Amino acid sequence: MGHISFLIHYITVVEVLYNTSGTIEAPLDPSGSNWYEPDARYLWILDMQRANVNIEVTVEEMDLGLPYNEIHDIGSKINFTAGDFVLVGAGQDVLQGNELMFFGTRSTPRKIIVRSGVGHIFFYSTQSITSAKGFTISYTIKGKMWWWW
Repeated sequence: MGHISFLIHYITVVEVLYNTSGTIEAPLDPSGSNWYEPDARYLWILDMQRANVNIEVTVEEMDLGLPYNEIHDIGSKINFTAGDFVLVGAGQDVLQGNELMFFGTRSTPRKIIVRSGVGHIFFYSTQSITSAKGFTISYTIKGKMWWWW
């Protein structure tokens, strides 16, 4: 399973969703607060169980607090993450290079077409900002992919 096996030690929850449509929301802080869970690693694998289909993923809203994100400090060559983010991409493996990253705040919905019958949504949280709501992401299966040669 590629990078999933590498990342499994860092991911709190891996959930495979076989529904052809659904909604994913940021996990709530277990303390009972109204914001999302801090120090969370969630991977949702969207498996449409069909070949030659697309998955339409819509980031309905997002509020992860900080308006910036840093994955790697180029100057010191140290791997670290500052700021929370969501990755959306094709296949089940995280960090394959064809992902879109979302962070900060977004109130206008953004549609993404995942050109595969299997996609993933990965949520990485280092902190939960007080009064930050998290996110709502919906997904649905779309028609066949057509390849024109």
